[in-house]
Amino acid sequence: MVPAALLIAIFIVYPTFWTVRLSFYGGQGFNFTRFVGFDNFVRLLTADPNFLDLSGFPPRGAVINNILWLGVYTPLVLAFGLVIAVLADKVRYESIVKSVIFLPMAISATAAAIIWLFVYSPNANIGLLNALLSVFVPGFQPIAWTGSVDLINPAIIVAAVWINAGFVMVILSAALKGIPAEIIEAARVDGATPVQIFARIQVPLLGPTISVVTVTMIIYVIKMFDLIYVMGGSNGGPLGAARVIAFTQYVETFNNGRAGYGSAVAVIMLLVVIPIMLLNIRRFRAGIRRRVVELVARAPVHLALLAIGAVWLVPSIGLFVTSFRERDDIHSSGWWTAILDRRLTLDTYIHVITSRGTTDSLLQNFINSFIITIPSTVLPVAIAALAAYAFAWLSFRGRDWLFLLLVGLLVVPIQMTFVPILQLFNAVHLTGSFVAIWVAHTAYGLPFAIYLLHSFFAALPRSLIEAARIDGSSELRTFWRIVLPISVPGLASLAIFQFLWVWNDLLVALIYLQSPNLQPMTVGVVNLLTTYGTEWDLLSAAAFLTMAVPLVVFFSLQRYFVQGLLAGSVKG
Repeated sequence: MVPAALLIAIFIVYPTFWTVRLSFYGGQGFNFTRFVGFDNFVRLLTADPNFLDLSGFPPRGAVINNILWLGVYTPLVLAFGLVIAVLADKVRYESIVKSVIFLPMAISATAAAIIWLFVYSPNANIGLLNALLSVFVPGFQPIAWTGSVDLINPAIIVAAVWINAGFVMVILSAALKGIPAEIIEAARVDGATPVQIFARIQVPLLGPTISVVTVTMIIYVIKMFDLIYVMGGSNGGPLGAARVIAFTQYVETFNNGRAGYGSAVAVIMLLVVIPIMLLNIRRFRAGIRRRVVELVARAPVHLALLAIGAVWLVPSIGLFVTSFRERDDIHSSGWWTAILDRRLTLDTYIHVITSRGTTDSLLQNFINSFIITIPSTVLPVAIAALAAYAFAWLSFRGRDWLFLLLVGLLVVPIQMTFVPILQLFNAVHLTGSFVAIWVAHTAYGLPFAIYLLHSFFAALPRSLIEAARIDGSSELRTFWRIVLPISVPGLASLAIFQFLWVWNDLLVALIYLQSPNLQPMTVGVVNLLTTYGTEWDLLSAAAFLTMAVPLVVFFSLQRYFVQGLLAGSVKG
């Protein structure tokens, strides 16, 4: 309990308060020598067109983009997730459909961004979207989707829906299966049609779960960084058109060297999530739970699911095929023609893996990803297990309030911590080391890790724990000999979550690891994209090397992954 409390206090709570203080200071870099009061906030809201520009129509800026995301992305991802959940529940191959739709959740946002940059390529021989429009729209001219001020935000939103619809689907599907069968049967006896049952019974009963998923997607929008950084570049798209609040905080703090100004942006992010934090705490205290019903399969359902599955798979298949093609073939003909000519090669993979010492080698990045990910998975799982047991089965003063604080910390943006933690690492000479990122990932992962394991530990039979205590077992012995062995599924779920989160991370690695010799795969792929923006042979191979390990983990341990997802999202 003590190690977890110290890490959370040092790496999340203290930096949050310190960043609030820094937001009232000015200066270049990390030199906070000039107190400016509320000037940073006033400038952000009234004189910074990159943050908020109301002078023209339509209004622009990071705030407007966040509102656009909330208004467009959130309803879209909820709608897609709900429709797929309902359709998939009607067929026997439900697990296959869900695996295909959920697959993008397992890969990094960096790899997903490369996939969609490939789809959006203005070269009709490469970009699937332009190729399809050229076939079906007479006189169509290819469009640079991510190079247009007006189109880059919709383009990135589509990619985000593709990534997260699987998450929404899994949560809503679990809630659908929790609706009592007798309610559905009673409605059918009364003559209700399937559409009426869905609209008047299922959707209202799904209301609490839909609220949970909506809050989760809102938090995702507020913290959005990776997709925009990769698809829009370090400037956030042409003229900064795709910048959101979290991206602006990174640019101002680390690109422009205005840490005080960037801290003000982080504080605004915190103010936005505080109502969500309170809602999260309230939802936890209320304790939301639900269950569901099997529906009958119909032919249109199969066709719809096949179409949806194709839409979800084709972008990845296209990039995968391209990674085995010669460079000249990639630029002269579409990847779909490779099915006929079969001129495939492993040369690009061999080059990317073995060309040690060159800018297009990812071998060291691949090794670094394991060096970063393994300790950053083992440490939080071990520490969180002890803390979760204490919260679940030990009585101590302030336990419930501390746990509510932990639930609130789940939505605090990690952007609030970067500047103070970098100052701390500089003071103890850990800057730019593996130890620094191990500790950072451990601390950042603890709130969710404790919350998830608490859900598993609290569900254990009380009689089991009480019997051990009556037999004279110490709490540590009870934890080690009884709780841990029967909680392996929960521990596995958490380990998978943490492994994938760290392996797929881009932002934390960008902040704490500046040396190219220490950076992981995600940063290596972004560097390749910056250097070889149109060399799709290198980029496609690099993207799939990044995806390889997460895909192996996901497919081999999928049951634990989904089990943990449901424990963390459906349980109250």
